Amino acid sequence: MNSSEADKEKQRLADKKFEDFIQGLYDPDHEAPNEDRLDNFASSMLPKKERQRKEIR
Repeated sequence: MNSSEADKEKQRLADKKFEDFIQGLYDPDHEAPNEDRLDNFASSMLPKKERQRKEIR
């Protein structure tokens, strides 16, 4: 997998986390697969460089 494909996959996962968070807001019966939805939301909103730093830690 080249870096472009890796970047696209990371973005797809971030988008999925964000979608799960929003779905949980509008449909309380829907439970996001990850229990820590606020962390997912916050990390998806970080600038790309900040997310990379967070992933390294």
